[in-house]
Amino acid sequence: MKSKVNKNLAMIAYTYYESDPRVKKEAEALFDAGFNVDFLSLRRSGETYFQVINGVNIFRLNCQHFKGKSIIKYLLSYINFFVRVFFKISFLYFKKKYRLIHINNMPDLLIFTSLIPKIFGAKIILDIHDVMSEVYISKNPVKNSNLLKKILVFQERLSAKFSNSVIAVDEYHRDIIASNGVNFKKISVISNFPDENIFRSLMKKVNSKNSFTLVFHGTISRIYGLDTVIRGIGKAYKRIPNLKFKLIGEGDYEKEIFILIKKLDLDSVIEFKNYMISHEKIPQEIKDADLGIVSCPSINAVYQNKFLEYISMGIPVLIEYNKKIYEHYKDYKLEFYNRNNPDSFAEKLYYLYTDKKRYNELRNVSIVLSKNFKWGAEKIKYVNLANSLISKKRK
Repeated sequence: MKSKVNKNLAMIAYTYYESDPRVKKEAEALFDAGFNVDFLSLRRSGETYFQVINGVNIFRLNCQHFKGKSIIKYLLSYINFFVRVFFKISFLYFKKKYRLIHINNMPDLLIFTSLIPKIFGAKIILDIHDVMSEVYISKNPVKNSNLLKKILVFQERLSAKFSNSVIAVDEYHRDIIASNGVNFKKISVISNFPDENIFRSLMKKVNSKNSFTLVFHGTISRIYGLDTVIRGIGKAYKRIPNLKFKLIGEGDYEKEIFILIKKLDLDSVIEFKNYMISHEKIPQEIKDADLGIVSCPSINAVYQNKFLEYISMGIPVLIEYNKKIYEHYKDYKLEFYNRNNPDSFAEKLYYLYTDKKRYNELRNVSIVLSKNFKWGAEKIKYVNLANSLISKKRK
């Protein structure tokens, strides 16, 4: 009688599981493919330490996402999570003998929490959601940024070397990761496309001059340039009757956003829902939007999550100018505003409100583009990668 194949797998991420669509889709994809999936995550106040969600076992560690500005405290929160994960995953490994452990950055060094399982033969995936050298330089521009960048590139290269496989979110990210010294052959591209079973085109009606609703959802961080958006709304709202902006999310920049809304007297225009929502609930929250607002904190990613989710529902988008995105989608003639320029945002907003023909063109572009970005194909690639790794003999 053949022994049952061990398909026990663990996933780790410094995130809240329910509100992180990428990790949730990957975990459920593996469960659907017959894996037994344990997920180690952060824990919000009031949440249980253990819960099964759609077949995935969630182990919430006693850590929360740090929202402050202190770099030291931010690093300490990572270290706290690292230590707790190291002991938890080592303990669970000897109970479940994981064949595969999937580590999601940031930080990249989180991969070393899997040291004990790695020693005993577990295969390791490093999933690079964000290239850390880009993120930290954009968040914390300093005079000695070249030194910081070299340190971050080195730890990325070291982390990738420890792994058996590296995942990049698109071809541009893959190329920059490879340019940082990671073996190109080791990198697989698995994009964070919306789940077509959740995000469906609504074929929105043409906007009327009676109302015009904007939406932005996700992390509330300085790098998303929300101050530009809000200042732009402050310049445009008197020309656009019943202009509304639905802002949904939380992050380390939320206090500044509240202050700016008050300062510009935009409480009646901006509805700030200061919490994160699960990706299954996002369609319900954004379905009535006339325009999705997309900022581009990364200079190298062309598949921005919010952009893909908006177009998947047929919602037109106004995008912060990004050379890579402009070149990638130039045949579709998207609309862009200039970063750090509230006047540019206000003028584009008024243009799309008043020109129904152009607005309709953008809506149709969203519907056409949505057919190109579906999670189903990426799910197959991801499951195939996981199966290929566990099928390799242990050294």
